[in-house]
Amino acid sequence: MDRRAFVTTVGGGLLISPFVAEAQLTAQSEAALAFFDTVEGTPPRLIIAATEIMSVIVEPNKKGYRATIRIDSNAAQRLYEFTERNIGKRVDIRFDRERLSALTIVAPVSAGLIILDVVQTETRINEVFAPLGSSSYGSDDP
Repeated sequence: MDRRAFVTTVGGGLLISPFVAEAQLTAQSEAALAFFDTVEGTPPRLIIAATEIMSVIVEPNKKGYRATIRIDSNAAQRLYEFTERNIGKRVDIRFDRERLSALTIVAPVSAGLIILDVVQTETRINEVFAPLGSSSYGSDDP
């Protein structure tokens, strides 16, 4: 192997490694509940980090499944303020980039509970909420 090929190979490996590590860290830390305007390409208007989600319970209903997401008190306060300011507006709700629901805010949410009808399959729901770990995510299915 000539010296130029060796430097290019080793140098390329050194440049790629930090990006791979950063991508892995970003993928793990980006799991969050995000509220977007329904217009594509807009940044989220409210983000609730996975660490602020206390539990998610998923139950079957007539339309597919219902997810009940319980958040901590700090996130609940931000959600209340957000929903109070945005009554009548339509929002797109996503977890870890997966669209869960699009709905219109009709009243401020004050209880720290977010209840959504979701249309994903049970398998997909399990994949979406997997970053929360088994202690935070559960299903009422037998």
